[in-house]
Amino acid sequence: MHKRTRVLQLITRAELGGGQTHVADLLRGLRGEFDLHLGTGEAGYLTEVARGLGIPTHILPALVQPFHLS
Repeated sequence: MHKRTRVLQLITRAELGGGQTHVADLLRGLRGEFDLHLGTGEAGYLTEVARGLGIPTHILPALVQPFHLS
């Protein structure tokens, strides 16, 4: 039996945006080829898409992206 390679897609935010749309497209396109998992810092648009595709999601609250205005 051929075991599929496990791939963890990580992204800090799950809200609707350009990066999240790109990751959603990757999840849709690659789900038949790999054992996909999604890790985000929060629940939102992207986690709902992944769950709808049957892809396990992992909420990682420590996965944050600092934003500084200087």
